[in-house]
Amino acid sequence: MKKNSVAKIALYLVVILVFNVLYFNVIEKHTPARWVSYVGIHLSYLLLCVSSLSFSQFESSGSVVHVYPKMMVANGYFMSSLFCGVILILINNSTITFPAIVHALIIGFYLFHYLLLMNAETHTEANTQRIKQGMFFIKDCASRLRLIMDTTQSREVYSKIERFYDAVNAAMPCTRSETVRFEVQISELIGRLESQIRSGSSDLDGIVHEAIALIKERERIIALCH
Repeated sequence: MKKNSVAKIALYLVVILVFNVLYFNVIEKHTPARWVSYVGIHLSYLLLCVSSLSFSQFESSGSVVHVYPKMMVANGYFMSSLFCGVILILINNSTITFPAIVHALIIGFYLFHYLLLMNAETHTEANTQRIKQGMFFIKDCASRLRLIMDTTQSREVYSKIERFYDAVNAAMPCTRSETVRFEVQISELIGRLESQIRSGSSDLDGIVHEAIALIKERERIIALCH
């Protein structure tokens, strides 16, 4: 949890304590309608605490979309609940119907927005993982090909491997479940290249052409999935 979130939670806790002192010492008659507002305010505070705990795992993304709106939504709805609850306590309705509806709407809107943000975070986390996996695949392939290029003495072999190397570096830095089989095949082709180089063979055209074709197919599928 971020430090500023902890500070806000502590500040709101002080507000809640002051509210309780006033409620039990200033308000003389604790009617059912007033108790509804009292419970609604405290429930909103609990939701604020839960929200502050739940978004900590997404802080590393540095995305304003996935961290700060949840804080703003939680803060906003808590303040709305507090403001409306205090007014309703002062008004002191004769029945619990109106305050119950008000607090139910506030908490309902909060939970609706909270679930929307959680859903967005889930998709963002999945996209982040796909990008990390894709980047690892590209870096791994590129490093293996670069090692072959750096160790070969043949200019002809170097030129052939370079075409493969350039195609890998130009690939999209993400992956999809539909492209995993292509990535496995590409990695296996690099293994075949390494074996061919160790055996002294320079007949690498077939492997390079097949690898480049697989990379292009991988790019096509990723583009279709976006």
